[in-house]
Amino acid sequence: MMNSYALLKGQVIQTTVEGISSYNKSPHYIIKIYALAQVYEVAINVYSKIAPHNLKYYFAHEMGHPILNKAINIPEGEYRNLPTGPHGIAIDYLRSGIFDINDMKVLPLDPSNESQALEIMISKHLASAINNPNYKICVWGKIYSNQIPGIHDVHMNQGNSDPRYRDENGIWQDGALIIVDEQHNTIPFGCFFAFQSQAIKTDDNGNPL
Repeated sequence: MMNSYALLKGQVIQTTVEGISSYNKSPHYIIKIYALAQVYEVAINVYSKIAPHNLKYYFAHEMGHPILNKAINIPEGEYRNLPTGPHGIAIDYLRSGIFDINDMKVLPLDPSNESQALEIMISKHLASAINNPNYKICVWGKIYSNQIPGIHDVHMNQGNSDPRYRDENGIWQDGALIIVDEQHNTIPFGCFFAFQSQAIKTDDNGNPL
C-alpha cells in the first residue's frame, strides 16, 4: 500500500504536452499547480509500461458525490492521512460508488505523439481554470519531493498482478482529478484513469481476485 497517498488542492497555472516529470523521466502529461506559495507538478501517465499500453479513462461533467463534494470547501493545500470509507475523502474506484468501473473507455494512443490524445481531452477542460481564481483543481495520488514537489500515480492503485507493482496495491488510495468551481460550489469536470492490466475485482488488500 502507498504510504504517501494525498490530496492536493490549488490553482492551475500551466499545462505541458509530453512533459517529463522531475520524478519519473518518462512521458507524462504535466499540470503545474500553485498552492500555499508553492508550485507543484501533477504527473499523469500517458501510457502503461505493461501491455496493452493504452490507458483507460472515465470523464464526467457536473459531478456530485459525497466524497468529492468534501473537496469543494476545504482550503487549498496538501492533505495526507485521508479518512477512508463512504464518509471519508479518499477515493476507491471499486468501493466508493463515484462511477461504474465498467464505464471506463480505452484512450486512443498515437505512437508518434503519445500524449496527444490525453492532452486534447484534458486541456480543453482545464483551459478555463488556468489562472482563474474562481476555479481550483483537486488531485488525489502519491506525493513526492524531488526537483519540484508534486503528485503522481493519479490513477487506480489496486488490482496490479505484475510483481513490479503488486506492492503498490491497496484500497481507498486511487488517484483522480477534479475541477472545483468555488464561485458556484460545483464540480464541473472530473477524470479518472486506470491501466488495462489492472483487475477490476480486488480483495481487502487491493490484490486481484
